[in-house]
Amino acid sequence: MIGQKEHLEKSKSTLVKIIIGLVAVAAIVGGYLLYSSRMPYSIKTSPEGEVVAGFDRALILDPQARILDSYALDYRAQKVNQPATTFTSRRPLIQMVADYGAYLRENGWMVAHEADPLAMNTFYYASKGAQELNITFENIGFGTKVIIAYAQK
Repeated sequence: MIGQKEHLEKSKSTLVKIIIGLVAVAAIVGGYLLYSSRMPYSIKTSPEGEVVAGFDRALILDPQARILDSYALDYRAQKVNQPATTFTSRRPLIQMVADYGAYLRENGWMVAHEADPLAMNTFYYASKGAQELNITFENIGFGTKVIIAYAQK
């Protein structure tokens, strides 16, 4: 009888240890999955047809442009905010490339990649101080689709 009680006590103790171990492993795995699934940034969107707060509206050179989308990515850990806006213009791609090339140079941007005015899709990449700017152009037949994104550090 005494042997059975000791065996039963050891079994209960072992079972409790196994359950505690499983709970600990589940907590570790759950914590890892939660941590690894978190986005490294937050996103802020604007109402349809408007630019997101923090986007420099002066970057939209065509006053007749139609805003399609605008949002800002905030990378808190790197202390970088990246607003972006997509719009269409009835102006042809060749004119948009020329207008933005002149704008960048006149406003002190250092152009690292020059857009090709004869391409169907092209882009400018420029920097000024702690800002980096990417302007992408796409010929859409009746005009040009433009995506402007810049990072502010």
